[in-house]
Amino acid sequence: MEKTFGPGMGLGGWETAHSGEVPEEFEPDDYFVKHKAAHVPPTFYNELLKLERSTWLPFVRQWAWEWQHLREKLGTGFTLYPHYFDEYGELHAGVMGQYQQRQSEVFRSAHIRTFALAVATWNMPLTVAGDYLLDHIPAIGGFFDLDPGESPQCLFNLPTKCLAEGSDLQAVLADWVRANRSSES
Repeated sequence: MEKTFGPGMGLGGWETAHSGEVPEEFEPDDYFVKHKAAHVPPTFYNELLKLERSTWLPFVRQWAWEWQHLREKLGTGFTLYPHYFDEYGELHAGVMGQYQQRQSEVFRSAHIRTFALAVATWNMPLTVAGDYLLDHIPAIGGFFDLDPGESPQCLFNLPTKCLAEGSDLQAVLADWVRANRSSES
Protein backbone atom coordinates (compact mmCIF):
# COMPACT_ATOMS: atom_id res chain seq x y z
CA MET A 1 0.00 0.00 0.00
CA GLU A 2 2.79 2.41 0.84
CA LYS A 3 4.48 1.86 -2.53
CA THR A 4 1.23 2.66 -4.32
CA PHE A 5 -0.24 5.40 -2.13
CA GLY A 6 2.74 6.88 -0.26
CA PRO A 7 4.52 6.73 3.12
CA GLY A 8 2.34 6.31 6.17
CA MET A 9 -0.58 4.86 4.22
CA GLY A 10 0.11 1.23 5.23
CA LEU A 11 -2.05 0.34 8.20
CA GLY A 12 -0.34 -1.97 10.71
CA GLY A 13 0.44 -5.67 10.76
CA TRP A 14 -1.63 -8.82 10.33
CA GLU A 15 -3.34 -8.70 13.75
CA THR A 16 -4.53 -5.11 13.38
CA ALA A 17 -4.75 -4.83 9.58
CA HIS A 18 -8.51 -4.50 9.44
CA SER A 19 -11.17 -1.90 10.17
CA GLY A 20 -13.01 -3.85 12.83
CA GLU A 21 -16.16 -5.85 12.27
CA VAL A 22 -18.63 -4.54 9.72
CA PRO A 23 -21.42 -2.59 11.47
CA GLU A 24 -24.85 -4.23 11.32
CA GLU A 25 -26.38 -1.25 9.50
CA PHE A 26 -23.65 -1.05 6.82
CA GLU A 27 -24.76 -1.44 3.20
CA PRO A 28 -22.15 -1.94 0.46
CA ASP A 29 -21.59 0.96 -1.92
CA ASP A 30 -23.14 0.59 -5.41
CA TYR A 31 -19.69 0.90 -7.00
CA PHE A 32 -18.41 -1.98 -4.87
CA VAL A 33 -21.39 -4.16 -5.77
CA LYS A 34 -21.00 -3.45 -9.48
CA HIS A 35 -17.18 -3.81 -9.64
CA LYS A 36 -16.36 -6.48 -7.03
CA ALA A 37 -15.51 -8.96 -9.79
CA ALA A 38 -14.21 -6.45 -12.35
CA HIS A 39 -11.07 -5.02 -10.73
CA VAL A 40 -10.01 -8.35 -9.22
CA PRO A 41 -10.55 -11.97 -10.25
CA PRO A 42 -14.17 -13.10 -9.67
CA THR A 43 -12.88 -15.95 -7.50
CA PHE A 44 -12.25 -13.43 -4.68
CA TYR A 45 -15.99 -12.78 -4.43
CA ASN A 46 -16.99 -16.39 -5.10
CA GLU A 47 -14.78 -17.80 -2.34
CA LEU A 48 -16.01 -15.23 0.19
CA LEU A 49 -19.59 -16.08 -0.75
CA LYS A 50 -18.90 -19.80 -0.17
CA LEU A 51 -17.33 -19.01 3.21
CA GLU A 52 -20.30 -16.85 4.12
CA ARG A 53 -22.76 -19.61 3.27
CA SER A 54 -20.86 -22.22 5.27
CA THR A 55 -20.04 -20.11 8.35
CA TRP A 56 -22.88 -17.57 8.46
CA LEU A 57 -20.25 -14.86 8.93
CA PRO A 58 -20.53 -11.67 6.79
CA PHE A 59 -17.41 -12.16 4.64
CA VAL A 60 -18.71 -10.25 1.59
CA ARG A 61 -20.03 -7.33 3.64
CA GLN A 62 -16.74 -7.28 5.57
CA TRP A 63 -14.86 -7.04 2.27
CA ALA A 64 -17.12 -4.13 1.21
CA TRP A 65 -16.58 -2.46 4.61
CA GLU A 66 -12.79 -2.80 4.31
CA TRP A 67 -12.90 -1.51 0.72
CA GLN A 68 -14.96 1.54 1.70
CA HIS A 69 -12.70 2.29 4.66
CA LEU A 70 -9.54 2.09 2.51
CA ARG A 71 -11.05 4.04 -0.38
CA GLU A 72 -12.06 6.89 1.92
CA LYS A 73 -8.74 6.92 3.79
CA LEU A 74 -6.66 6.84 0.61
CA GLY A 75 -8.90 9.09 -1.47
CA THR A 76 -8.87 6.61 -4.33
CA GLY A 77 -11.10 7.66 -7.20
CA PHE A 78 -13.56 5.41 -8.96
CA THR A 79 -12.40 3.86 -12.21
CA LEU A 80 -14.40 2.17 -14.92
CA TYR A 81 -13.30 -0.47 -17.39
CA PRO A 82 -10.81 1.14 -19.84
CA HIS A 83 -12.56 0.21 -23.11
CA TYR A 84 -10.23 2.50 -25.04
CA PHE A 85 -7.41 -0.08 -24.73
CA ASP A 86 -9.40 -2.85 -26.41
CA GLU A 87 -9.71 -3.42 -30.14
CA TYR A 88 -13.26 -3.04 -31.41
CA GLY A 89 -13.31 -6.48 -33.09
CA GLU A 90 -12.24 -8.26 -29.92
CA LEU A 91 -14.64 -6.28 -27.76
CA HIS A 92 -17.48 -7.08 -30.18
CA ALA A 93 -16.55 -10.79 -29.90
CA GLY A 94 -16.71 -10.57 -26.09
CA VAL A 95 -12.95 -10.63 -25.55
CA MET A 96 -11.98 -8.15 -22.86
CA GLY A 97 -8.48 -7.32 -21.66
CA GLN A 98 -7.35 -7.34 -18.05
CA TYR A 99 -5.91 -4.10 -16.72
CA GLN A 100 -4.45 -3.21 -13.35
CA GLN A 101 -5.88 0.03 -11.97
CA ARG A 102 -5.61 1.74 -8.57
CA GLN A 103 -8.98 0.31 -7.56
CA SER A 104 -7.52 -3.17 -8.12
CA GLU A 105 -5.08 -2.55 -5.28
CA VAL A 106 -7.82 -1.26 -2.98
CA PHE A 107 -10.07 -4.26 -3.72
CA ARG A 108 -7.13 -6.65 -3.18
CA SER A 109 -6.03 -5.01 0.05
CA ALA A 110 -9.61 -4.99 1.37
CA HIS A 111 -9.87 -8.70 0.54
CA ILE A 112 -6.66 -9.46 2.46
CA ARG A 113 -7.87 -7.31 5.38
CA THR A 114 -11.10 -9.34 5.46
CA PHE A 115 -9.01 -12.43 6.17
CA ALA A 116 -6.98 -10.53 8.77
CA LEU A 117 -10.23 -9.84 10.62
CA ALA A 118 -11.37 -13.45 10.16
CA VAL A 119 -8.16 -14.69 11.81
CA ALA A 120 -8.08 -12.05 14.57
CA THR A 121 -11.80 -11.96 15.42
CA TRP A 122 -13.63 -14.95 13.94
CA ASN A 123 -10.96 -17.51 14.91
CA MET A 124 -10.20 -18.62 11.36
CA PRO A 125 -6.96 -20.63 11.45
CA LEU A 126 -4.08 -18.72 9.88
CA THR A 127 -3.29 -21.65 7.59
CA VAL A 128 -6.84 -21.62 6.22
CA ALA A 129 -6.66 -17.86 5.57
CA GLY A 130 -3.29 -18.36 3.89
CA ASP A 131 -4.77 -20.92 1.52
CA TYR A 132 -7.44 -18.45 0.40
CA LEU A 133 -4.87 -15.67 0.01
CA LEU A 134 -2.84 -17.72 -2.46
CA ASP A 135 -5.26 -16.36 -5.08
CA HIS A 136 -3.42 -13.04 -4.77
CA ILE A 137 -0.26 -14.50 -6.30
CA PRO A 138 -0.44 -13.72 -10.01
CA ALA A 139 0.47 -16.61 -12.25
CA ILE A 140 0.78 -16.79 -15.99
CA GLY A 141 -0.12 -20.15 -17.51
CA GLY A 142 3.03 -21.97 -18.57
CA PHE A 143 5.31 -19.43 -16.88
CA PHE A 144 6.54 -21.92 -14.33
CA ASP A 145 7.11 -24.58 -16.99
CA LEU A 146 10.28 -22.79 -18.12
CA ASP A 147 13.59 -24.49 -17.52
CA PRO A 148 15.98 -22.28 -15.59
CA GLY A 149 18.86 -20.98 -17.67
CA GLU A 150 22.12 -19.26 -17.03
CA SER A 151 21.99 -15.89 -15.32
CA PRO A 152 22.71 -13.04 -17.72
CA GLN A 153 26.36 -11.98 -17.69
CA CYS A 154 25.35 -8.40 -16.90
CA LEU A 155 24.17 -9.52 -13.44
CA PHE A 156 27.69 -10.52 -12.36
CA ASN A 157 27.27 -11.28 -8.67
CA LEU A 158 24.58 -8.61 -8.08
CA PRO A 159 22.13 -10.85 -6.18
CA THR A 160 24.87 -12.00 -3.78
CA LYS A 161 26.03 -8.44 -3.12
CA CYS A 162 22.46 -7.18 -2.63
CA LEU A 163 21.66 -9.90 -0.10
CA ALA A 164 24.92 -9.64 1.85
CA GLU A 165 24.50 -8.63 5.48
CA GLY A 166 25.03 -4.89 5.95
CA SER A 167 24.84 -4.30 2.21
CA ASP A 168 24.26 -0.72 1.06
CA LEU A 169 21.77 -1.46 -1.71
CA GLN A 170 22.03 1.98 -3.29
CA ALA A 171 25.84 1.76 -3.50
CA VAL A 172 25.74 -1.82 -4.81
CA LEU A 173 23.31 -0.85 -7.56
CA ALA A 174 25.28 2.31 -8.44
CA ASP A 175 28.45 0.17 -8.83
CA TRP A 176 26.51 -2.32 -10.95
CA VAL A 177 25.16 0.41 -13.24
CA ARG A 178 28.67 1.91 -13.63
CA ALA A 179 30.14 -1.51 -14.46
CA ASN A 180 27.47 -2.20 -17.08
CA ARG A 181 27.82 1.23 -18.65
CA SER A 182 31.60 0.84 -18.94
CA SER A 183 31.22 -2.64 -20.48
CA GLU A 184 28.92 -1.20 -23.19
CA SER A 185 31.59 1.31 -24.30
